Amino acid sequence: MSAVVISNRWPAPLQTFRHGTAQRMRLMMRATQQAVGGPLHLLLVAPYGTEWSTSHADALREDFAQLWGVQVGAIVVEVDPQRPVAGLDSLWRGYLRPATSIYRQYGYARVVTPALQSGLARLLAETRPAVVLAHRLQAMALLRRSGLATPPVVFDMDDIESKAFVRNIAQPPLWRLKPLLRLQVPALRRTEAWAIRRAVRSFVCSDADAADLNRHHSTQRVLCAPNAVSAPRPSPLPQAPAVLMLGTYGYEPNRVGAEWLIGSVWPEVMRRHGEARLVIAGNACDSIAQYSDPPPGVEFAGFVDDLDALYARTRIVACPIHSGGGTRIKIIEGALQGRPVVSTTLGAEGLVFRADAGEIVIADTPKDFASAVCHLLDHVEACERIGRAARLTAQRHYDETEITSRVADAIREGCALNR
Repeated sequence: MSAVVISNRWPAPLQTFRHGTAQRMRLMMRATQQAVGGPLHLLLVAPYGTEWSTSHADALREDFAQLWGVQVGAIVVEVDPQRPVAGLDSLWRGYLRPATSIYRQYGYARVVTPALQSGLARLLAETRPAVVLAHRLQAMALLRRSGLATPPVVFDMDDIESKAFVRNIAQPPLWRLKPLLRLQVPALRRTEAWAIRRAVRSFVCSDADAADLNRHHSTQRVLCAPNAVSAPRPSPLPQAPAVLMLGTYGYEPNRVGAEWLIGSVWPEVMRRHGEARLVIAGNACDSIAQYSDPPPGVEFAGFVDDLDALYARTRIVACPIHSGGGTRIKIIEGALQGRPVVSTTLGAEGLVFRADAGEIVIADTPKDFASAVCHLLDHVEACERIGRAARLTAQRHYDETEITSRVADAIREGCALNR
């Protein structure tokens, strides 16, 4: 048996496709392959200007086998014919027209094109899969738009898109018309409701999100599949007072969080610890406002290939997130590395780490966040204690092998009930 995977997340080159969404996609693809026992056939949306050929497909197929341990069969790619333009300069195109249909909303219009519908129909006919894995709500929007009959559909919702969208509206950057984006929320929620009804199993990354969706939609088919990563061997805490934020800054909550950390928190840390260093690592660092003129003590490391070496020089991990949804893999990674994590309440949302059990430090204001960081810089033993407790909790709850097997079982069960 085989499966078809639909995603608008472009994974090439796979060597640098390593942020949270990538790790989530890897987990779900591994689980789906484990469930069906055969290859995965991919339908992907490539960004504008991407070059794609048979040789590119062969290379990507080999990378999936070597780096993710996933056997990939057919790969159908549609290259976005247009540059990504939000259209927020126009009241009609940016705010009013998208409220009428999710297919007119930025991020969804590009994945419901006739070319993608045709590619999906061709892939289903040629491969006759046992199951379809829809990765994120955009993939479900394509299925709905196509109207195609399919085998059982498994939906990895991951974040609740409508909840994350509402939160992001309230976060910087702010402009006069931005509140009108709320007009798009009903269309998002209608598509989420359809997707949950359509799928034999839907997965989110926290128990709280799963409970909320099951209650709201009167179902029990939404399950929690926690984000997970393989546990590395932790390195000793360094003497150097280095704080790390790791993320992809093309993702708005990460960019806004980094700017808040650099602009509102770090000056106080530097006042008390002039020798401290803040390392901002990950893709698209150049989108951060302070990138072109880094403040004292701030280093923009960009994409880092060797994460173990990066954590080896890290004393504290920061998660200054104020919007978005789902759960933050950066916290799980930091915990598995045995590093203490300082996070906002929302940044730690959906995860099992408890501040009252000494597994994480929660701080929501610039003053409190700076004080927490300074306290840990002053007390190495506190760093070690919190890091040990966090690692033990992460190993119990976020083991990738165990969660992959659990998701595979849920996929099999959902497909069996659909027969």
